[in-house]
Amino acid sequence: MTHQTAHTALGEEWFVDYAAGNLSPAYAAVAECFLDLNEDCRETVDELERVGGALLDTADAGAGLSVVAADLLAREDDAPESQGQESQCPDYIPNSLREKFDLDRNGVKWTFLGPGLQKALLWKGSNDDRLWLLKAEPGVAIPNHTHRGAELTLVLKGEFRDGEDVYGVGDVEEADHDLTHTIKISSEESCICLAATKGRLIFPAPLIKLMQVFLDI
Repeated sequence: MTHQTAHTALGEEWFVDYAAGNLSPAYAAVAECFLDLNEDCRETVDELERVGGALLDTADAGAGLSVVAADLLAREDDAPESQGQESQCPDYIPNSLREKFDLDRNGVKWTFLGPGLQKALLWKGSNDDRLWLLKAEPGVAIPNHTHRGAELTLVLKGEFRDGEDVYGVGDVEEADHDLTHTIKISSEESCICLAATKGRLIFPAPLIKLMQVFLDI
């Protein structure tokens, strides 16, 4: 199987917004985890942050940070330390996500989503941006659906197929309301993804729409 490389890396516009602190915590977390898994892309962000820092030096430092950026910094500053304790977090979880949500101490709280599917909601914003961990067993398919806004799905373990495109560890798929697709797990092991979404997914199947009321996805 080969990767459709045009779809496996974050677009530069995400890096620009990330470096500027303009992403909501959900999308910023996916961007940071993508950088954890793709160190070759971090140089691009470092350069963008240097440029942004130079611009901030010429402006009022107190007004330089957006509310979103300040929220992220506060989350990192307030994160409890779990040094000296045995980690409750699986190895595939990137360090930035562990630290932001204290997963080494708390672990991941999985809940039922469907046959062979589990979810863990990590964060939900007032504008309905959501940050999820999703676990799917081999061969499971996520039924045909579309989105209310931008969706970023980063593979942390295993792989999935969307049409002819295959996404493995460190790959990210971008989707929005213009894309209707079906996801199928193509690896022989569980596939674990980190996803940032805008509200609930949109499923055309009436039965799945009914299930959404109880599953909140």
